[in-house]
Amino acid sequence: MNTGEIIKNLRKEQNVTQEDLAKALNISAQSISKWENGLANPDIIYIPLIANYFKVALETLFFWEEDEQSLHYKKSQAIQKKLLLTDDIDSIIELWEDMHFKYPNDYRIVKELILALCSKNDITLFHKIFKYVIMILRSNQNKSIENEVLDALKKFMLRETDIKEPQKVVKHNTNPLSQQEIGELFGNSVVSKRKGKRIMLVDDSPFMRKMQNEILTKAGYEIISEATNGNEAVEQYKLCSPDIVIMDIIMPVLDGISATKHILSFDPTACIIMCSAMVEQSIVSETKQIGVSAFVAKPFHQELLLDAVGNCIE
Repeated sequence: MNTGEIIKNLRKEQNVTQEDLAKALNISAQSISKWENGLANPDIIYIPLIANYFKVALETLFFWEEDEQSLHYKKSQAIQKKLLLTDDIDSIIELWEDMHFKYPNDYRIVKELILALCSKNDITLFHKIFKYVIMILRSNQNKSIENEVLDALKKFMLRETDIKEPQKVVKHNTNPLSQQEIGELFGNSVVSKRKGKRIMLVDDSPFMRKMQNEILTKAGYEIISEATNGNEAVEQYKLCSPDIVIMDIIMPVLDGISATKHILSFDPTACIIMCSAMVEQSIVSETKQIGVSAFVAKPFHQELLLDAVGNCIE
């Protein structure tokens, strides 16, 4: 039993609500909830206040045995420190995933992994980082953890994309392409051009849509619609007929390539720009074959996105 669980038991024994305790401590009820759910621990300054409120000895709140999940969380923090000092990232991630498999609802473990990976300053880790960030966002369980990992991802992307020149992706058997190679594959021609500046964003990541929205709005474009999956993209396209669509590939319900095929089936003149971390040669080639106008690899320089959009406008 940890401190949060002790507080929860004391509350129930004395018929006290989270709101009552929060008011007495002059904090939010959400903070009490985090303590009791094991997502945070009360600061030391609150311990005597809590003891006084419930009329119990300080030792009641201090003397507790760590449960197995708390011990695993501490182990994850130790692994984080190890990760900062090693390049053997794959083996470390295996340990992390094993802990997450045992405790799938403890997203503190995933958060520590993301923070550690972001601290490595290695752009080739973007796909791994993004995968775990999406995992936390889809859990929709803890806003403070979401904000922390989104802030870490934002700093990582700004550091890696705004300061450094675009890097060539290290080639594996799946033949990933660099942005330069993607540009060469698509050539200078654009499949479809439009005269307007009305854009629809399609991405299941709120962070990515927000980033694209800020870049494009600042450049004078109008974001008329946003969609979180391929099905929404098809329906929204029919409703608002955007001049340009910026489409992710990996999304729930319906992927970006399938959604693009649907849109092009009823509007062959649609101007669709793929913006994805899926840069394998076979995938990029398929998007060109089905009629995608341009492809921007994530993570991207804002100039690359603006160039792609600009080339689609007459």
